[in-house]
Amino acid sequence: MSNQKGTAKPYVKFSSNASVAVAGSSHLVRFQQYGILLDCGLSQGHDVATDYQNNKNFLKSVRVKEIQWVILSHPHADHSALVPALFAKGSQAHVFVPLGSKPILRLLWEDSLKIHQSDCIKLNNKHGKGYSPFYTADDIETALGRCIEVDYHQKTNLTKNIWFEYYPAGHILYSTQVYLSMTQGYKEYRVGFSGDVGGQAERPYTIPYEPLPFVDMLIHECTYCQPTRPNSVKDRPKDIEKIESVVRDSHRILFPCFSLQRTQELLTVLYEMWDYRLLPDIPVYLDSPLAIKISNIWPETEQWLRVMKWPRLKFISETTDSKALQMSNEHCIIIAASGFLSGGRILSHLTTALPNPNNTLMFIGYSGENNLASKIKSGEPFVEVNGVVLENKAKIVELRSWSSHASYEELIDYLTTLRYNKVCLVHGDMDGKVSFAKTLKEKLVEQGKSSRVVAVNQDSKLYI
Repeated sequence: MSNQKGTAKPYVKFSSNASVAVAGSSHLVRFQQYGILLDCGLSQGHDVATDYQNNKNFLKSVRVKEIQWVILSHPHADHSALVPALFAKGSQAHVFVPLGSKPILRLLWEDSLKIHQSDCIKLNNKHGKGYSPFYTADDIETALGRCIEVDYHQKTNLTKNIWFEYYPAGHILYSTQVYLSMTQGYKEYRVGFSGDVGGQAERPYTIPYEPLPFVDMLIHECTYCQPTRPNSVKDRPKDIEKIESVVRDSHRILFPCFSLQRTQELLTVLYEMWDYRLLPDIPVYLDSPLAIKISNIWPETEQWLRVMKWPRLKFISETTDSKALQMSNEHCIIIAASGFLSGGRILSHLTTALPNPNNTLMFIGYSGENNLASKIKSGEPFVEVNGVVLENKAKIVELRSWSSHASYEELIDYLTTLRYNKVCLVHGDMDGKVSFAKTLKEKLVEQGKSSRVVAVNQDSKLYI
Protein backbone atom coordinates (compact mmCIF):
# COMPACT_ATOMS: atom_id res chain seq x y z
CA MET A 1 0.00 0.00 0.00
CA SER A 2 1.22 3.48 -0.81
CA ASN A 3 2.51 5.67 2.04
CA GLN A 4 1.53 8.79 0.14
CA LYS A 5 -0.55 11.24 2.14
CA GLY A 6 -4.28 11.45 1.38
CA THR A 7 -5.33 13.98 -1.22
CA ALA A 8 -7.53 16.89 -0.15
CA LYS A 9 -9.89 16.21 -3.02
CA PRO A 10 -10.13 13.07 -5.18
CA TYR A 11 -9.45 13.25 -8.89
CA VAL A 12 -9.28 11.14 -12.04
CA LYS A 13 -6.18 10.99 -14.24
CA PHE A 14 -6.84 10.22 -17.92
CA SER A 15 -3.51 8.93 -19.27
CA SER A 16 -4.57 6.06 -21.55
CA ASN A 17 -5.14 6.07 -25.29
CA ALA A 18 -8.92 5.97 -24.70
CA SER A 19 -8.75 9.62 -23.65
CA VAL A 20 -8.22 10.59 -27.29
CA ALA A 21 -9.28 7.55 -29.34
CA VAL A 22 -11.32 4.34 -29.38
CA ALA A 23 -9.60 1.49 -27.46
CA GLY A 24 -7.00 1.43 -24.69
CA SER A 25 -9.49 2.10 -21.90
CA SER A 26 -7.94 2.89 -18.50
CA HIS A 27 -8.62 5.70 -16.00
CA LEU A 28 -6.99 6.22 -12.60
CA VAL A 29 -9.10 7.38 -9.64
CA ARG A 30 -7.03 8.88 -6.79
CA PHE A 31 -8.68 9.11 -3.36
CA GLN A 32 -6.69 9.79 -0.16
CA GLN A 33 -3.73 7.37 -0.32
CA TYR A 34 -5.53 4.96 -2.65
CA GLY A 35 -5.46 4.34 -6.37
CA ILE A 36 -8.29 2.64 -8.26
CA LEU A 37 -7.77 1.77 -11.92
CA LEU A 38 -10.95 1.57 -14.00
CA ASP A 39 -10.06 -0.86 -16.82
CA CYS A 40 -6.58 -1.61 -18.13
CA GLY A 41 -6.89 -2.20 -21.85
CA LEU A 42 -4.84 -2.47 -25.01
CA SER A 43 -4.52 0.28 -27.56
CA GLN A 44 -5.64 -1.37 -30.84
CA GLY A 45 -6.75 -0.62 -34.36
CA HIS A 46 -3.66 1.13 -35.73
CA ASP A 47 -0.49 -0.29 -37.26
CA VAL A 48 1.58 -2.63 -35.10
CA ALA A 49 4.32 -0.11 -34.32
CA THR A 50 1.88 2.64 -33.30
CA ASP A 51 -0.12 0.30 -31.06
CA TYR A 52 3.07 -0.97 -29.43
CA GLN A 53 4.28 2.56 -28.67
CA ASN A 54 0.89 3.68 -27.34
CA ASN A 55 0.76 0.72 -24.97
CA LYS A 56 4.38 1.20 -23.91
CA ASN A 57 3.78 4.87 -23.16
CA PHE A 58 0.73 4.06 -21.07
CA LEU A 59 2.50 1.38 -19.04
CA LYS A 60 5.43 3.74 -18.47
CA SER A 61 3.02 6.27 -16.96
CA VAL A 62 1.52 3.73 -14.52
CA ARG A 63 2.92 3.61 -10.98
CA VAL A 64 1.78 0.20 -9.80
CA LYS A 65 2.62 0.87 -6.12
CA GLU A 66 -0.06 3.59 -6.14
CA ILE A 67 -2.78 1.22 -7.38
CA GLN A 68 -4.53 -0.96 -4.81
CA TRP A 69 -7.46 -2.10 -6.95
CA VAL A 70 -8.33 -2.62 -10.60
CA ILE A 71 -12.01 -2.76 -11.57
CA LEU A 72 -12.68 -4.18 -15.05
CA SER A 73 -15.87 -3.29 -16.88
CA HIS A 74 -15.77 -6.28 -19.27
CA PRO A 75 -13.36 -8.78 -20.88
CA HIS A 76 -12.70 -7.12 -24.27
CA ALA A 77 -8.96 -6.77 -24.86
CA ASP A 78 -9.12 -2.99 -25.25
CA HIS A 79 -10.48 -2.85 -21.67
CA SER A 80 -8.62 -5.68 -19.95
CA ALA A 81 -5.60 -7.13 -21.74
CA LEU A 82 -2.87 -5.03 -20.11
CA VAL A 83 -3.74 -6.26 -16.62
CA PRO A 84 -0.98 -8.93 -16.74
CA ALA A 85 1.51 -6.17 -17.62
CA LEU A 86 0.75 -4.51 -14.27
CA PHE A 87 1.88 -7.66 -12.49
CA ALA A 88 4.99 -7.83 -14.67
CA LYS A 89 5.78 -4.45 -13.09
CA GLY A 90 5.28 -5.84 -9.58
CA SER A 91 1.67 -4.90 -8.89
CA GLN A 92 -0.01 -6.29 -5.77
CA ALA A 93 -3.46 -5.01 -6.69
CA HIS A 94 -6.72 -6.90 -6.38
CA VAL A 95 -8.58 -7.15 -9.71
CA PHE A 96 -12.39 -7.15 -9.68
CA VAL A 97 -14.10 -8.65 -12.71
CA PRO A 98 -17.73 -9.40 -13.69
CA LEU A 99 -19.11 -12.70 -12.41
CA GLY A 100 -18.45 -15.53 -14.89
CA SER A 101 -15.79 -13.69 -16.88
CA LYS A 102 -12.54 -15.28 -15.54
CA PRO A 103 -12.47 -18.23 -18.00
CA ILE A 104 -12.95 -15.85 -20.93
CA LEU A 105 -10.35 -13.43 -19.57
CA ARG A 106 -7.84 -16.29 -19.47
CA LEU A 107 -8.49 -17.16 -23.11
CA LEU A 108 -8.31 -13.54 -24.26
CA TRP A 109 -5.14 -12.77 -22.31
CA GLU A 110 -3.38 -15.90 -23.55
CA ASP A 111 -4.34 -15.11 -27.13
CA SER A 112 -3.32 -11.47 -26.73
CA LEU A 113 0.10 -12.58 -25.47
CA LYS A 114 0.64 -14.80 -28.53
CA ILE A 115 -0.20 -11.91 -30.85
CA HIS A 116 1.94 -9.54 -28.80
CA GLN A 117 4.96 -11.86 -28.93
CA SER A 118 4.54 -12.30 -32.69
CA ASP A 119 4.26 -8.52 -33.17
CA CYS A 120 7.50 -8.00 -31.22
CA ILE A 121 9.32 -10.46 -33.48
CA LYS A 122 8.01 -8.66 -36.60
CA LEU A 123 9.00 -5.26 -35.24
CA ASN A 124 12.49 -6.45 -34.29
CA ASN A 125 12.96 -7.97 -37.75
CA LYS A 126 11.88 -4.72 -39.38
CA HIS A 127 13.46 -2.11 -37.10
CA GLY A 128 16.18 -3.98 -35.25
CA LYS A 129 16.15 -4.96 -31.59
CA GLY A 130 14.33 -3.01 -28.92
CA TYR A 131 10.83 -4.52 -28.90
CA SER A 132 10.09 -6.95 -26.09
CA PRO A 133 6.80 -8.29 -24.70
CA PHE A 134 5.26 -6.36 -21.81
CA TYR A 135 4.46 -9.52 -19.83
CA THR A 136 4.75 -13.32 -19.79
CA ALA A 137 2.50 -16.35 -19.33
CA ASP A 138 3.49 -16.39 -15.64
CA ASP A 139 2.19 -12.82 -15.29
CA ILE A 140 -1.17 -13.98 -16.69
CA GLU A 141 -1.37 -16.66 -14.00
CA THR A 142 -0.49 -14.11 -11.32
CA ALA A 143 -3.15 -11.72 -12.60
CA LEU A 144 -5.83 -14.42 -12.71
CA GLY A 145 -4.92 -15.40 -9.16
CA ARG A 146 -5.68 -11.83 -8.07
CA CYS A 147 -9.06 -11.70 -9.87
CA ILE A 148 -12.24 -11.58 -7.79
CA GLU A 149 -15.58 -12.12 -9.56
CA VAL A 150 -18.44 -9.80 -8.61
CA ASP A 151 -22.10 -10.06 -9.65
CA TYR A 152 -24.37 -7.24 -10.79
CA HIS A 153 -25.69 -5.14 -7.89
CA GLN A 154 -23.37 -6.82 -5.39
CA LYS A 155 -22.10 -4.00 -3.14
CA THR A 156 -18.37 -4.60 -2.77
CA ASN A 157 -16.40 -2.84 -0.02
CA LEU A 158 -12.77 -1.93 -0.75
CA THR A 159 -12.35 -0.10 2.58
CA LYS A 160 -14.85 1.07 5.19
CA ASN A 161 -15.38 4.25 3.17
CA ILE A 162 -14.90 3.00 -0.43
CA TRP A 163 -17.26 0.64 -2.24
CA PHE A 164 -18.46 -0.10 -5.77
CA GLU A 165 -21.33 -1.79 -7.55
CA TYR A 166 -21.67 -3.22 -11.06
CA TYR A 167 -24.64 -2.27 -13.28
CA PRO A 168 -25.54 -4.02 -16.59
CA ALA A 169 -24.13 -2.25 -19.66
CA GLY A 170 -25.92 -4.11 -22.48
CA HIS A 171 -22.69 -4.28 -24.50
CA ILE A 172 -21.65 -7.95 -24.51
CA LEU A 173 -21.86 -10.95 -22.25
CA TYR A 174 -20.40 -9.98 -18.84
CA SER A 175 -20.34 -6.25 -19.64
CA THR A 176 -20.83 -3.80 -16.79
CA GLN A 177 -20.86 -0.19 -15.72
CA VAL A 178 -19.20 0.82 -12.46
CA TYR A 179 -20.75 2.91 -9.67
CA LEU A 180 -17.99 3.94 -7.24
CA SER A 181 -18.61 5.64 -3.87
CA MET A 182 -15.87 7.26 -1.71
CA THR A 183 -16.62 8.98 1.59
CA GLN A 184 -14.36 11.53 3.26
CA GLY A 185 -15.82 12.88 6.51
CA TYR A 186 -19.36 13.99 5.71
CA LYS A 187 -18.66 14.27 1.98
CA GLU A 188 -19.46 11.47 -0.48
CA TYR A 189 -17.78 11.42 -3.89
CA ARG A 190 -19.60 9.34 -6.52
CA VAL A 191 -18.04 8.27 -9.82
CA GLY A 192 -19.81 6.48 -12.65
CA PHE A 193 -17.91 4.63 -15.36
CA SER A 194 -19.79 3.40 -18.41
CA GLY A 195 -17.25 0.91 -19.74
CA ASP A 196 -18.82 0.25 -23.14
CA VAL A 197 -22.60 0.54 -23.32
CA GLY A 198 -24.89 -1.18 -25.79
CA GLY A 199 -27.95 0.06 -27.59
CA GLN A 200 -31.58 -0.10 -26.50
CA ALA A 201 -32.59 -3.05 -28.68
CA GLU A 202 -32.46 -6.52 -27.14
CA ARG A 203 -29.57 -8.64 -28.40
CA PRO A 204 -28.69 -12.29 -27.85
CA TYR A 205 -26.61 -13.19 -24.81
CA THR A 206 -26.60 -9.74 -23.17
CA ILE A 207 -28.35 -8.23 -20.16
CA PRO A 208 -30.00 -4.93 -21.18
CA TYR A 209 -28.49 -1.58 -20.25
CA GLU A 210 -29.52 -0.22 -16.83
CA PRO A 211 -29.02 3.50 -16.00
CA LEU A 212 -26.62 4.46 -13.21
CA PRO A 213 -27.78 6.50 -10.20
CA PHE A 214 -26.71 10.13 -9.74
CA VAL A 215 -22.92 10.66 -9.76
CA ASP A 216 -20.65 13.64 -9.26
CA MET A 217 -18.48 12.58 -12.20
CA LEU A 218 -19.57 10.33 -15.06
CA ILE A 219 -16.82 8.84 -17.26
CA HIS A 220 -18.65 7.82 -20.41
CA GLU A 221 -17.68 6.25 -23.71
CA CYS A 222 -18.62 7.94 -26.97
CA THR A 223 -17.44 5.45 -29.60
CA TYR A 224 -20.16 6.64 -31.95
CA CYS A 225 -19.72 10.33 -31.23
CA GLN A 226 -20.16 11.14 -34.91
CA PRO A 227 -23.68 10.83 -36.38
CA THR A 228 -22.24 9.68 -39.72
CA ARG A 229 -21.00 6.40 -38.26
CA PRO A 230 -23.38 3.61 -39.30
CA ASN A 231 -24.82 1.76 -36.37
CA SER A 232 -28.46 0.85 -36.01
CA VAL A 233 -30.22 -2.37 -35.04
CA LYS A 234 -33.08 -1.07 -37.20
CA ASP A 235 -30.93 -2.08 -40.18
CA ARG A 236 -30.90 -5.77 -39.17
CA PRO A 237 -33.63 -6.80 -41.74
CA LYS A 238 -31.62 -5.08 -44.50
CA ASP A 239 -28.48 -6.86 -43.32
CA ILE A 240 -30.27 -10.21 -43.44
CA GLU A 241 -31.25 -9.48 -47.04
CA LYS A 242 -27.65 -8.53 -47.88
CA ILE A 243 -26.29 -11.77 -46.40
CA GLU A 244 -28.89 -13.81 -48.27
CA SER A 245 -28.03 -12.08 -51.56
CA VAL A 246 -24.26 -12.31 -51.09
CA VAL A 247 -24.32 -15.99 -50.17
CA ARG A 248 -26.43 -16.71 -53.24
CA ASP A 249 -24.29 -14.68 -55.68
CA SER A 250 -20.76 -15.11 -54.32
CA HIS A 251 -18.53 -18.15 -54.24
CA ARG A 252 -16.65 -17.60 -51.00
CA ILE A 253 -17.85 -15.30 -48.22
CA LEU A 254 -15.40 -14.12 -45.56
CA PHE A 255 -16.48 -12.57 -42.27
CA PRO A 256 -13.61 -10.90 -40.35
CA CYS A 257 -14.99 -11.22 -36.87
CA PHE A 258 -14.10 -10.63 -33.22
CA SER A 259 -13.89 -13.88 -31.28
CA LEU A 260 -15.93 -12.74 -28.29
CA GLN A 261 -19.64 -12.00 -28.69
CA ARG A 262 -19.60 -10.91 -32.35
CA THR A 263 -18.83 -14.44 -33.56
CA GLN A 264 -21.48 -16.02 -31.33
CA GLU A 265 -24.11 -13.50 -32.43
CA LEU A 266 -23.24 -13.99 -36.11
CA LEU A 267 -23.42 -17.77 -35.82
CA THR A 268 -26.82 -17.45 -34.15
CA VAL A 269 -28.17 -15.26 -36.95
CA LEU A 270 -26.74 -17.51 -39.68
CA TYR A 271 -28.25 -20.56 -38.00
CA GLU A 272 -31.66 -18.90 -37.82
CA MET A 273 -31.41 -17.87 -41.49
CA TRP A 274 -30.60 -21.46 -42.39
CA ASP A 275 -33.43 -22.74 -40.20
CA TYR A 276 -35.86 -20.44 -42.06
CA ARG A 277 -34.36 -21.59 -45.40
CA LEU A 278 -32.86 -18.19 -46.16
CA LEU A 279 -29.41 -19.75 -46.57
CA PRO A 280 -28.43 -22.57 -48.91
CA ASP A 281 -27.13 -25.77 -47.38
CA ILE A 282 -23.45 -24.82 -47.58
CA PRO A 283 -20.74 -25.26 -44.93
CA VAL A 284 -20.14 -22.52 -42.37
CA TYR A 285 -16.55 -22.71 -41.11
CA LEU A 286 -15.41 -21.10 -37.87
CA ASP A 287 -11.67 -20.87 -38.45
CA SER A 288 -10.51 -19.24 -35.24
CA PRO A 289 -9.03 -21.25 -32.34
CA LEU A 290 -9.89 -18.51 -29.84
CA ALA A 291 -13.48 -18.13 -31.05
CA ILE A 292 -13.89 -21.92 -30.91
CA LYS A 293 -12.61 -22.04 -27.32
CA ILE A 294 -14.95 -19.20 -26.31
CA SER A 295 -17.88 -20.86 -28.10
CA ASN A 296 -17.23 -24.08 -26.20
CA ILE A 297 -17.52 -22.33 -22.82
CA TRP A 298 -20.37 -20.01 -23.83
CA PRO A 299 -23.40 -20.17 -21.49
CA GLU A 300 -25.54 -23.15 -22.51
CA THR A 301 -28.80 -21.44 -23.27
CA GLU A 302 -31.37 -23.27 -25.38
CA GLN A 303 -30.65 -20.86 -28.23
CA TRP A 304 -26.89 -21.46 -28.15
CA LEU A 305 -27.22 -25.24 -27.84
CA ARG A 306 -29.20 -25.29 -31.11
CA VAL A 307 -26.39 -23.37 -32.82
CA MET A 308 -23.75 -25.78 -31.52
CA LYS A 309 -25.70 -28.76 -32.89
CA TRP A 310 -26.07 -27.16 -36.34
CA PRO A 311 -24.93 -29.79 -38.90
CA ARG A 312 -23.54 -27.16 -41.32
CA LEU A 313 -21.26 -25.58 -38.69
CA LYS A 314 -17.66 -26.83 -38.81
CA PHE A 315 -14.91 -25.89 -36.35
CA ILE A 316 -11.38 -25.56 -37.78
CA SER A 317 -8.81 -25.82 -35.00
CA GLU A 318 -5.73 -27.29 -36.65
CA THR A 319 -3.43 -25.16 -38.80
CA THR A 320 -3.24 -27.87 -41.47
CA ASP A 321 -7.02 -27.91 -41.81
CA SER A 322 -7.08 -24.13 -42.05
CA LYS A 323 -4.51 -24.19 -44.87
CA ALA A 324 -6.50 -26.87 -46.69
CA LEU A 325 -9.64 -24.75 -46.41
CA GLN A 326 -7.75 -21.73 -47.71
CA MET A 327 -6.65 -23.60 -50.83
CA SER A 328 -9.99 -25.31 -51.50
CA ASN A 329 -12.48 -24.02 -54.04
CA GLU A 330 -15.57 -24.76 -51.98
CA HIS A 331 -18.67 -22.56 -51.93
CA CYS A 332 -18.79 -21.69 -48.24
CA ILE A 333 -18.89 -19.12 -45.47
CA ILE A 334 -15.70 -18.57 -43.43
CA ILE A 335 -15.65 -16.70 -40.11
CA ALA A 336 -12.22 -15.84 -38.74
CA ALA A 337 -10.44 -13.32 -36.53
CA SER A 338 -9.51 -10.63 -36.32
CA GLY A 339 -12.26 -8.12 -36.96
CA PHE A 340 -9.60 -5.43 -37.46
CA LEU A 341 -7.64 -7.63 -39.96
CA SER A 342 -4.71 -6.99 -37.62
CA GLY A 343 -3.81 -10.67 -37.38
CA GLY A 344 -5.28 -14.14 -37.18
CA ARG A 345 -6.23 -16.69 -39.83
CA ILE A 346 -8.43 -14.26 -41.73
CA LEU A 347 -5.22 -12.87 -43.29
CA SER A 348 -4.32 -16.24 -44.83
CA HIS A 349 -7.79 -16.51 -46.32
CA LEU A 350 -7.46 -13.00 -47.75
CA THR A 351 -4.37 -14.00 -49.75
CA THR A 352 -6.45 -16.37 -51.88
CA ALA A 353 -9.88 -14.76 -51.64
CA LEU A 354 -9.21 -11.04 -52.04
CA PRO A 355 -7.95 -11.08 -55.70
CA ASN A 356 -11.07 -12.98 -56.86
CA PRO A 357 -14.08 -10.81 -57.82
CA ASN A 358 -16.39 -13.80 -57.25
CA ASN A 359 -15.69 -13.64 -53.50
CA THR A 360 -17.09 -11.23 -50.92
CA LEU A 361 -15.63 -9.75 -47.77
CA MET A 362 -18.34 -8.79 -45.26
CA PHE A 363 -17.52 -6.35 -42.44
CA ILE A 364 -19.91 -6.45 -39.50
CA GLY A 365 -18.86 -3.60 -37.26
CA TYR A 366 -16.13 -1.16 -36.40
CA SER A 367 -12.83 -2.23 -37.91
CA GLY A 368 -10.40 0.49 -36.87
CA GLU A 369 -8.79 3.31 -38.83
CA ASN A 370 -5.58 3.69 -40.82
CA ASN A 371 -5.15 -0.06 -41.01
CA LEU A 372 -5.56 -2.91 -43.52
CA ALA A 373 -9.33 -3.09 -43.04
CA SER A 374 -9.79 0.60 -43.77
CA LYS A 375 -7.59 0.34 -46.89
CA ILE A 376 -9.63 -2.56 -48.25
CA LYS A 377 -12.93 -0.87 -47.44
CA SER A 378 -11.84 2.38 -49.11
CA GLY A 379 -11.16 0.50 -52.35
CA GLU A 380 -7.39 0.81 -52.61
CA PRO A 381 -6.51 -1.24 -55.73
CA PHE A 382 -3.53 -3.00 -54.10
CA VAL A 383 -2.95 -3.89 -50.44
CA GLU A 384 -0.20 -5.73 -48.59
CA VAL A 385 -1.24 -8.82 -46.64
CA ASN A 386 1.35 -10.89 -44.77
CA GLY A 387 4.11 -9.29 -46.82
CA VAL A 388 2.41 -10.01 -50.17
CA VAL A 389 0.88 -7.32 -52.38
CA LEU A 390 -2.61 -8.38 -53.49
CA GLU A 391 -5.17 -7.00 -55.89
CA ASN A 392 -8.21 -5.78 -54.00
CA LYS A 393 -10.88 -7.23 -56.30
CA ALA A 394 -13.33 -9.06 -54.04
CA LYS A 395 -16.68 -7.45 -53.36
CA ILE A 396 -16.85 -5.45 -50.11
CA VAL A 397 -20.07 -5.31 -48.10
CA GLU A 398 -20.61 -3.47 -44.81
CA LEU A 399 -23.38 -4.58 -42.48
CA ARG A 400 -24.76 -1.79 -40.33
CA SER A 401 -26.64 -3.48 -37.50
CA TRP A 402 -23.97 -5.38 -35.63
CA SER A 403 -22.21 -2.93 -33.40
CA SER A 404 -22.36 -3.69 -29.69
CA HIS A 405 -22.01 0.03 -28.96
CA ALA A 406 -24.81 2.52 -28.44
CA SER A 407 -25.52 4.66 -31.49
CA TYR A 408 -25.06 8.43 -31.64
CA GLU A 409 -28.74 8.98 -30.93
CA GLU A 410 -28.72 6.48 -28.04
CA LEU A 411 -25.67 8.16 -26.50
CA ILE A 412 -27.43 11.52 -26.61
CA ASP A 413 -30.52 9.92 -25.06
CA TYR A 414 -28.52 8.28 -22.26
CA LEU A 415 -26.49 11.37 -21.44
CA THR A 416 -29.48 13.69 -21.35
CA THR A 417 -31.36 11.26 -19.10
CA LEU A 418 -28.63 10.33 -16.60
CA ARG A 419 -27.98 12.65 -13.64
CA TYR A 420 -24.47 13.97 -12.99
CA ASN A 421 -22.56 17.14 -12.14
CA LYS A 422 -19.85 16.51 -14.71
CA VAL A 423 -19.48 14.10 -17.65
CA CYS A 424 -16.05 13.22 -19.04
CA LEU A 425 -16.21 11.87 -22.60
CA VAL A 426 -13.70 9.12 -23.43
CA HIS A 427 -13.27 6.24 -25.90
CA GLY A 428 -13.91 8.34 -29.01
CA ASP A 429 -11.84 10.24 -31.55
CA MET A 430 -10.94 13.75 -30.41
CA ASP A 431 -12.58 15.78 -33.18
CA GLY A 432 -15.79 13.80 -32.84
CA LYS A 433 -15.77 14.17 -29.05
CA VAL A 434 -15.43 17.94 -29.22
CA SER A 435 -18.38 18.21 -31.59
CA PHE A 436 -20.40 15.71 -29.55
CA ALA A 437 -19.67 17.61 -26.33
CA LYS A 438 -20.97 20.84 -27.88
CA THR A 439 -24.20 19.18 -29.02
CA LEU A 440 -24.71 17.44 -25.68
CA LYS A 441 -24.17 20.69 -23.75
CA GLU A 442 -26.74 22.46 -25.91
CA LYS A 443 -29.32 19.74 -25.25
CA LEU A 444 -28.63 19.80 -21.50
CA VAL A 445 -29.10 23.60 -21.45
CA GLU A 446 -32.41 23.16 -23.29
CA GLN A 447 -33.48 20.89 -20.42
CA GLY A 448 -32.42 23.48 -17.85
CA LYS A 449 -29.45 21.41 -16.67
CA SER A 450 -26.09 22.93 -15.74
CA SER A 451 -23.96 19.77 -15.87
CA ARG A 452 -20.42 20.32 -17.13
CA VAL A 453 -19.38 18.45 -20.32
CA VAL A 454 -15.67 17.71 -20.87
CA ALA A 455 -14.11 16.22 -24.02
CA VAL A 456 -11.20 14.66 -22.16
CA ASN A 457 -7.67 15.22 -23.45
CA GLN A 458 -4.75 12.88 -22.86
CA ASP A 459 -3.12 13.29 -19.43
CA SER A 460 -6.03 15.42 -18.20
CA LYS A 461 -6.44 15.52 -14.42
CA LEU A 462 -9.96 16.36 -13.31
CA TYR A 463 -11.22 16.71 -9.76
CA ILE A 464 -14.37 14.82 -8.82
